[in-house]
Amino acid sequence: MITIHSILGSRLYLHPDPRKIVHFIGGFGFGSCPALFYHQLAHKLASKGYSVILHPFPFNPFKPDHWSLAISLYRRLKILQLKELPKLISNSTFLEARNHVWLGHSLGCKLIELLEILTLEEPARSQALKSILSPSETESINSATSLENWQAP
Repeated sequence: MITIHSILGSRLYLHPDPRKIVHFIGGFGFGSCPALFYHQLAHKLASKGYSVILHPFPFNPFKPDHWSLAISLYRRLKILQLKELPKLISNSTFLEARNHVWLGHSLGCKLIELLEILTLEEPARSQALKSILSPSETESINSATSLENWQAP
């Protein structure tokens, strides 16, 4: 039986014995309310044996700052993985990173690319950031994603 939870703005469709945990990030406009626009997709995947987490993001079309969106999603993702999922999932195997996969639609795919960079281990993460950003931007992103600076969204 699938259980549905809402935590930190994300909607979780949890299968009792999931194949994988799918983190879904929607497209422009739709991504702000994924539980409304992607509900059927989440149910379909859950019925096939996957747990699904729909991650919303606030998007301002007049100031599209994809890095800020990715950092916000990264923080929510880490809080869910470190604090909330262990309370809901009894099989700790599914808390391991290898059992989590991304799925995106439109802008969600770009945000996943940025999240992939943010989830790299050091020094690969800093090297990837330095190859595409200035040193001050790299430092700003590293500071914003540091565990010491976290507060629940």
